[in-house]
Parts: sequence; structure tokens; C-alpha cells
Amino acid sequence: MRRQTFVVRALIRITAWERKTLWRRLVCAFARVGLLIGIVMVLFVVFAPTCVNILMKRKLAGIPGMDRVVQPLADYSVSEAPGTTLSYGGFELEVPWNSTFKTKGKGRIQAFNFASGPAVILWIAKNQDGFLTESANDPSLHMEGLRAAFPELLKQPAYDQYAVLLNITPASIRPFGPVDEAARETTLLMLKAITVSGDIKSGVYSFQLPDKRGFQLGNPAAVPHLRVEIFDLNGPNVEILLAAKDSNSRFTQFEVNRIVRTLHAVPQRESDGDRSKAALERQPKGRRG
Repeated sequence: MRRQTFVVRALIRITAWERKTLWRRLVCAFARVGLLIGIVMVLFVVFAPTCVNILMKRKLAGIPGMDRVVQPLADYSVSEAPGTTLSYGGFELEVPWNSTFKTKGKGRIQAFNFASGPAVILWIAKNQDGFLTESANDPSLHMEGLRAAFPELLKQPAYDQYAVLLNITPASIRPFGPVDEAARETTLLMLKAITVSGDIKSGVYSFQLPDKRGFQLGNPAAVPHLRVEIFDLNGPNVEILLAAKDSNSRFTQFEVNRIVRTLHAVPQRESDGDRSKAALERQPKGRRG
């Protein structure tokens, strides 16, 4: 406290040398102002990132689901109810319902709406790069900075990238630790808040099967909708959204397990049009038409 008082007095004290002429007072006044500005700028550079990280940590901590981390799925039991096989985009799966359904899709997304109420939506990823890698490589998202912030993480498999995202929590951020590390943790926490916070309020679980692994976002006993991220299939990664018929309905873990366990890639069948075109191209030119 005495040192601070001495510094302040030294900055505002007018010496006898300054009092002799006006120009001396002006020069010293400008010097003091410049010194004060320099001190403020240094303090800002040193402490501003820490203050920003503290504020972001407090703000993000108030979002439901941000404190959730991945828990291993405890029950792998499968529903044995009569079911229906669904196919789309080179994949097949079974759902434990046998009512009629309608389909609606566009591009890599396909919805199956069952008359009995539940809906299943498949989203097939373009590749297996992983969430962070895809975000960094997508020009429309303007997130190229992720490559510099997470050079090693972006080299990891898609499953590992998603696991890091799901396991980051406000408690992970150490504002008074290394600035770069705190900034990276804050970035991950912001991405978690934007992409998955609402889905994991009731829980988030990891599963490991012989041919696939992934994460289940949501506890079927608590919410009417779930999201399942599936990796390591023979092909692109797959996301499955499950929605019950109303807010009072629930899926069972047995039903979810049946859907996830039966999902598998199937060979793409050549269409009649493709076969005819290929046969025509193999014919000698003189025999065509």
C-alpha cells in the first residue's frame, strides 16, 4: 500500500524545477499522462484475458447441462418387441415398433414418422473428420482459428474430439493459470454451450460395442427426445435423433439400445438405371442404338 501511495504521489507531485517555466510544467504533465496510459495498457494486456475468462466462466456456468460429463452406459439390454427395419443412405437399423410410418428427407437427413407416435431422424455425416475438424474446415462458420488453438486435438479421431467437447465443464477453466490454456478451455466450453448443452441436461453416456462406439445425449427416463452420436462404423459417422409423440411419452433404454446395436452399413445396390448405362457403355459402338 505504501509503494502504491508513493507511486501516485510521484506522478502528481510538481517539482521545484517544473515551477520555473510553463513549458517545463507542460512537458512533465504530458510525460505523466503518457506514463499513466502506458501503465493502464500494460495492466489491461496482463489482466484483461483473465477477467474475460472469469466472466465467461460465470456466464456459461449458468447454462443447464454445462456441468455434465460423460458417464459409461450401465445397461446394454435390448428390446425384443416386434420391430421394423429402416434403410437409408447405405445404413440399416431396427426400431422396436411395427406400426406404419411416413418418410421425409433431404440430402443426408431422413425422417421416419411412425403412426404410433415416435419419430426417428437419421443424419449421415459427410466424412469421419470429427466435429472440431469439420468446423475448422467449413468456410461458412468462420472458425479457422480452431486449427491454431487445437492443432493436436484436430488430428484425433472424431470420437475423441467429441469426448473432449462433452467433458469440458466450467470447473475445467482455470482463469489464473496459463492464458492460452484458459482461452482454449473457454472456447471448448462455448462450443459445448452452443451445440449440446440442451441435449445433455438429463445426462450424457458413452457406449462401446464390437462394431461401433459413441455417445447418448439424454436420459430416456427423463426426457421425450434423445440424440445419439455413433462413430467407427464402416462409413461416415451417423447421428440419430429420437422424438416421442408428446412431452409425456418416454423411450426406454432397451429401445434405444436396440436401435443403436442394430445400426450397420450395407453395400449400396446398383440401380437399374446405373446397370443399363454401364451395359450400354460396354457395347461396341456399332451395336449401340
